[in-house]
Amino acid sequence: MYARLADAGNWAGADKLYMDWIKTRYPGLYLDTLNAEGLAREFNAALVREMRRSVSIVRWMDMEELPSYLNGTFESRIEEGQGRRGYKAFSLGENIHTDKRPAFLTVLVDGTIRRTL
Repeated sequence: MYARLADAGNWAGADKLYMDWIKTRYPGLYLDTLNAEGLAREFNAALVREMRRSVSIVRWMDMEELPSYLNGTFESRIEEGQGRRGYKAFSLGENIHTDKRPAFLTVLVDGTIRRTL
């Protein structure tokens, strides 16, 4: 049942089925999962608050990504098969990946940029 729901993209149904199953069989894992979900929601809310206050964003990139930043599309790394990620990857400051990429770009955030993120 879980596989059918997940294959159909019914993540809400698949998640509920999984959570109902572990609640009765593994109550400790159930509580850990609820805690992790709560932390993830709090983290996402904090990121939104910080983004609203941020005056710039930073992107560390591979050189082949640079043209998309120059033309304003802000596409992330080209994956195998020439596909691109479905989100705009950026940081609000330095992070653990700072020294692992050959280039970085700092973009001043204005209303236009905020609407595209």
